[in-house]
Amino acid sequence: MKIRWHFFPKLALLAVFYTLLAYASLIHFSLFNGNVSLIWPSSGLALAAILIGGPQYWPGVFAGAFAAGLMVGDSVWISALIALGNTLEPVIARWLLLKNKTFNLALDRPRDFGWLSVYGGISVVASVVIGTTSLWRAGIIPSSALSSVALNWWAADTLGIVAITPLILIWRTLSPGWVGHNRLIEGLACFGLMLITGQALFLGWLSGSIGTVVDCYWMFLFLAWIAVRFGIHGVTLALTTTILQALWGTAHGVGYFGHSFETDHLVDLWFYALSLSFVSISLALFFRDRQFAVIDSEAARKKIAKTEKTYRTLFQTVDQGIVYQDRSGTIMSANPAAERILGLSLDQLQGKTSTDPHWQAIHEDGSPFPGEAHPTMVAINTGKPIHGVVMGINKSYMSQIVWIKISAIPIFKEGSNEVDYAYARFDDITADLKWERELKDSEERLRLALSASHQGWFDVDLKTGEITVSPEYARMIGYDPDTFHSSLGEWKSSLHPEDRDAVMSAFQQCRTTEQPKTIEYRRRTASGDWIWLSSVGKVAEWDQNHQPLRMVGTHRDISDRKAAEEALRASEKRFRTMFEQAPVGVALIDSYTGHMYEINPKFAAIAGRSQKEMTGIDWINITHPDDVQEGL
Repeated sequence: MKIRWHFFPKLALLAVFYTLLAYASLIHFSLFNGNVSLIWPSSGLALAAILIGGPQYWPGVFAGAFAAGLMVGDSVWISALIALGNTLEPVIARWLLLKNKTFNLALDRPRDFGWLSVYGGISVVASVVIGTTSLWRAGIIPSSALSSVALNWWAADTLGIVAITPLILIWRTLSPGWVGHNRLIEGLACFGLMLITGQALFLGWLSGSIGTVVDCYWMFLFLAWIAVRFGIHGVTLALTTTILQALWGTAHGVGYFGHSFETDHLVDLWFYALSLSFVSISLALFFRDRQFAVIDSEAARKKIAKTEKTYRTLFQTVDQGIVYQDRSGTIMSANPAAERILGLSLDQLQGKTSTDPHWQAIHEDGSPFPGEAHPTMVAINTGKPIHGVVMGINKSYMSQIVWIKISAIPIFKEGSNEVDYAYARFDDITADLKWERELKDSEERLRLALSASHQGWFDVDLKTGEITVSPEYARMIGYDPDTFHSSLGEWKSSLHPEDRDAVMSAFQQCRTTEQPKTIEYRRRTASGDWIWLSSVGKVAEWDQNHQPLRMVGTHRDISDRKAAEEALRASEKRFRTMFEQAPVGVALIDSYTGHMYEINPKFAAIAGRSQKEMTGIDWINITHPDDVQEGL
């Protein structure tokens, strides 16, 4: 484990403060030779340190408690055992508090102080049990005093937690402006009067002059004043000051609790300090909670106003038409987009209903669209939202049809299943439908052209390998267009083995270039036969890294042409055989030049020359003059 040397000064500082507070308490307010203190502010310091810094601060608590025990003359083992109990106390309290998900270390709410007090009081039991048992076993306290010592011990540690821990937790972060300039005079007056009253009450000032006028309840009035006006910071400061005044007077035997140590072992002072702490801190947290509630309410109001402004801006500027209608379908409100799309002003729209026959609504097929079937009326009557209904309406009663896609949403009364109103939103899709129809017409013309030329188209998703094909192509290869599914895998497996390598090479070349690629090849049909195709493909879409995404093209059935070419090749082969093996001389002559461009072996033999020598000779040059005229 890595040693964090910078941590040791903090532990040492905690140990020193713990020791000083503990020693002062044991010197002035202890029983049984300085072993049992009736006031123990060190418990509040220890819990605050463990809550803020974490359980790793336990060595500082242990060292401080151990040193305090040695300073009052306890043996090493008794000091160690009591220090162990004092260390377990804040560790247990921290564990209990952090297990409670509602506890906030900042003490923002009264319940936080309540949990701190409750769990602090529970955790003190560990220190009480270990400490009193150790002193009893050592013979320092008799058995008859065990219960009273345990109670005093518990009361002292609990008061330390209730009074000191909130002070440290609150003052570790100073609230800006807790005493503003506008309340400076009030603050000086309040705290000044409280100090004077505390001196008179707990230290005996002016006791001969004011008699019994000053009583302990006066401090509740001052702390209530401070709680309301100066918050939790002012209360914790005033509370600590008051308790210190009371303890100082008690230590010197003067003031209201001057004889409490001898008469009741500070029980009166303990109850007084505890009551003062609970009342003042709870009151301060209550008012802070109310202040937070006011702030939250104001913030919520501003947020709602901002949200309403945002929605109002969207309502006014969005391109989508929006109309609010009551239960009868009467239009209550509409945005500018609705006015533009419908061709009516807001004043003209308000009061109209969805069932108004002047809308002359129609379906896409031209049939009437009855008012009661309007999406808004259906949503109001069924309580269910309606989405994406296409309808045509008469725009501004000028025999101009505008097509809209409309959705309607019912809004229910709060806490009820009864529809209160509904709103409809719609888009003007007139232009979209026009383009859609023109696209369908264009696609139909293309389909007819491809069908007439025995062609089909394909569209390849190069990422997934899925291929979309036209019905003509599916029929071309013998499949039902409704059930045929194509992919790169299916297409590759259908290629003729003799053509596959060439076709795949052409496919890869097409993927890497922006130029179209054409190739002729054979593929298997649904019946298992082979047909010849001429395919033209081109990459139509690329990603940002210039990787191909989509390839489109056409397939054309060229089986007839290939059959004709094969027949021609067979005919030429037969002619060549007859030409070469003919028993008579045969020469092929260019009708324009008279030159012989091909001679069979028999003709060359008759002429006494080679076929090469005879090629290109004018036939007139080797023909007898008497026979030329006849040859012509």
